Amino acid sequence: MLVKKDSKSLHLVHDLQLLNAVTIQDTSLPPFVEHLAELFAGYVVYGMMDLYSGYDQHVLHEELHDLTTFGISLGPHHLTTLPQGHANVVQVYQGDTTFILQHEIPNHTPPFVDDVPVKSMHTCYQ
Repeated sequence: MLVKKDSKSLHLVHDLQLLNAVTIQDTSLPPFVEHLAELFAGYVVYGMMDLYSGYDQHVLHEELHDLTTFGISLGPHHLTTLPQGHANVVQVYQGDTTFILQHEIPNHTPPFVDDVPVKSMHTCYQ
C-alpha cells in the first residue's frame, strides 16, 4: 500500500498481519533497563552509542522472499530484508547486536537492541 508521507512523496507500507499470524513467536525479551542501569553503578564515565543501522539490514533467507511478495504497477516484488513490524524483529536485532559484541559483554558494554552503552574504568567514587 502506498501512503502519502508528505505532500510530495509516497511511502510504501507493508501489512504484515498475515505473515505475523503464521510466524513462530520468539518470546525472548531485551534486557531490562533497570538491569542495565545497575551494571553502570560505580563507573566514573560512561557513554551511549546508537548503531547506525536498522532492522532492514538483516537479510531474509531466500526461501522467505515469497512470503513477502506484494504487487505494484511494475509487477510483483518481494522483500529481501527483515521488515520493521515483523513479529520477531526486536529479538532478531538484539540477537545480532549481542553476537557482534559478544566479546565485550559484560566488561565494556551490555547492548540494548540498537543502543550500545559503553563503560569506562570502575572506581570506588562515592
